[in-house]
Amino acid sequence: MYREYRGNGKLAPWIPSTKEVILEALRIANISVNDVLYDLGAGDGRVTIIAAKDFGARCVAVEIDDKLCGVIYSTAKYYGLLDRIKILCSDFLSIDMSDATVVYMYLYRSINEMLAEKLEKELGVGARILTIDFPIPGWQPIRIKRLVDRTGLARTIFFYIIGASNPRALIKHVNPVTREVLSRMGLPGYKEDGKIEDTGNKAAETSMD
Repeated sequence: MYREYRGNGKLAPWIPSTKEVILEALRIANISVNDVLYDLGAGDGRVTIIAAKDFGARCVAVEIDDKLCGVIYSTAKYYGLLDRIKILCSDFLSIDMSDATVVYMYLYRSINEMLAEKLEKELGVGARILTIDFPIPGWQPIRIKRLVDRTGLARTIFFYIIGASNPRALIKHVNPVTREVLSRMGLPGYKEDGKIEDTGNKAAETSMD
């Protein structure tokens, strides 16, 4: 499904994530058939294809380049995923993400910072955000995972949860909805009493797989 292009132009070049990084990120977010994933700056749509095909999630690929939107459409059609992947050929700053439960972003730090207020405003408590290599400035990640991809490059996955990671909701005691999400996922940095630990370096894991 397409939406007409609207926006102020491309903010960053598309940098593709390798499959193992995408899979690890989606596993960290515990994505499932109950989720709606938005990929901001979707490129060729590989994140949404994997999320829909391997995890059963409903997905929204947001990509401003109309040629890449065509690639996403063709790939989704090939895999029979047009009923699970919506394509917005649009500027991601101008879309409504209020139905997202997971957001995937491989964007520069400055763009993550630009998006921070929009994420806080539009996403519901418990929504998960994955950023690759670049954090969201001022936010507290629930988990940081470092790995080396098949090209030999070191990659970092930052995992955030609305209601625990964002500055406006970064409180000592997590509300019940966020507590349930954290508990269900068994994430490091979470205590039984509902307090978020200062994970520091303990949040970082290294994998050479």
